[in-house]
Amino acid sequence: MCCVVALGALIGPRIAIVFWWLFDPLRWAFVFRAGWPLAILGFLFLPWTTLVYVWLAPLGATGGLGLLWLVLALVILRRRLPQSEVDLSAHPTSATM
Repeated sequence: MCCVVALGALIGPRIAIVFWWLFDPLRWAFVFRAGWPLAILGFLFLPWTTLVYVWLAPLGATGGLGLLWLVLALVILRRRLPQSEVDLSAHPTSATM
């Protein structure tokens, strides 16, 4: 069950991006008029931030309160990334050898 939840967290925003792009391609073309490589990188590495940016950019709200939404999307992404379970303090360093 845990794997299903993790898979949903990883794939969910990407599915939303695909469907939103299929149903509203003009918004995506307007937001990423400078080039599609940025949209593809957002899809791969920052899907939550990409969704929020596409939501806010056509409204001209990428500053002020809109910037707060973008930062919140980055925080959500950071909390969803797996944390390392390795305790580095238990390993000897070259200074203690």
